[in-house]
Amino acid sequence: KNEFKRLIKLDQVEALTGFKKSYLYSRIQSGDFPNPVHIGRSARWVESEVLAWVENMIELHRSQEVAEKTGS
Repeated sequence: KNEFKRLIKLDQVEALTGFKKSYLYSRIQSGDFPNPVHIGRSARWVESEVLAWVENMIELHRSQEVAEKTGS
């Protein structure tokens, strides 16, 4: 599929995730956050990958809450 991909800056990534640069880069280092695309000296993130990460975090958290309530 050849769908449009939008590249976003760090401040937009921070706004979408609610996390600051240092936390995001530590998650990138551990493989738990999408890698940026480096264009020259600039780093940009694929917006859809960041949004998918946010959705994953929400689902993970919600499923853990359910497991805790049901004792699973």
